[in-house]
Amino acid sequence: MIPVINLTGENAKPGTSSWVSAREKVKAAMEEHGYFLAIHDQFSSEASAAVTEALKEVFDLPLEVKKRNVSDNPFYGYRGQKPSMPLYESLGVFDASLARDIEPIRSFTNLMWPSGNQSFCEIMNYFVKKLSDVDRMVSRMIYESYGLEKYYDRDWNVESVAYLFRMMIYRVPGSGDDQYSNVGCLPHSDKTLLTVIHQNEVNGYQVKTKAGEWITVDFPPSSLLITAGDSLSGWSNGRIYAPVHQVIMREKEARYTLGTFSFHKGTIQIPKELVDDEHPLLYKPFNVEGLLEYYGTEEGQQAPDLLKAYCGV
Repeated sequence: MIPVINLTGENAKPGTSSWVSAREKVKAAMEEHGYFLAIHDQFSSEASAAVTEALKEVFDLPLEVKKRNVSDNPFYGYRGQKPSMPLYESLGVFDASLARDIEPIRSFTNLMWPSGNQSFCEIMNYFVKKLSDVDRMVSRMIYESYGLEKYYDRDWNVESVAYLFRMMIYRVPGSGDDQYSNVGCLPHSDKTLLTVIHQNEVNGYQVKTKAGEWITVDFPPSSLLITAGDSLSGWSNGRIYAPVHQVIMREKEARYTLGTFSFHKGTIQIPKELVDDEHPLLYKPFNVEGLLEYYGTEEGQQAPDLLKAYCGV
């Protein structure tokens, strides 16, 4: 069963009994499934429709314009035109100040439209702020659920966590019958702490359970998908599950999504409170940049357990 958790009203107010109840549901979902669907009231149907139109607008730009979106890290800029993922294109904005400053989104907007596009800039900035707010709410719940709230402000502040904001399209499959014709995204786990995804009404996201079964996730209205990444799984000493997921397109409309991907900027070290006889230390201290670099190597691509291969004890 796909876990669905309400993060509205009293559930979103730290210190209330409703918050504590929601917090424990979040912990249980992350340990057992590695993800959950969050019911959230920040996105009206009008805002969701507006952001879908904005995504259509940017992905309709010529390829040479979209390829201006470059980054020193190949995982952060424009991605697309891959034979193994023919339906997928994405654009990314990575900046340490992304969650609190409009300038990174404005710079990206001006890169795509040198004469400017104010409506695009405003709707994307609105979603960046709201999605990163949810990221911080869920991360606080996770820290509190393990009795580690004393570390939260140190670990999850503007100096410690950076966000990648990614805009994505998964196009309608063609009539081809090769093995990749309906592949939106190949199986992978995120390397993040948390990933927070908003989509239009087109499904296609599939997650692999611990038992090895693929489940298609049906997004309810006003919902967000919250997924744990390898970084959070490592921080938790393996208590939190980082699920493998993919996108397989079978519908007659394109799937538009956008999301925030949170990364720790320094070294991730397992809190001593999460190590005991029942949970022996699994990983040495690691950083995400190193993990991503290793993931990009042939050895990393072939590793059955990336985190264990990279920094396992």
